[in-house]
Amino acid sequence: MKIVTINGGLANQLFQYIFYRFVEVHSGDDCYIDDRRCRL
Repeated sequence: MKIVTINGGLANQLFQYIFYRFVEVHSGDDCYIDDRRCRL
């Protein structure tokens, strides 16, 4: 299981979401987004 934490400014959050999708597609593990500290 992999967890990607989303935080920072909007550009950083977009990059982190793209990274999450990359990890989700290219690994066989479960991948989750932790957005408890997200400021959108």
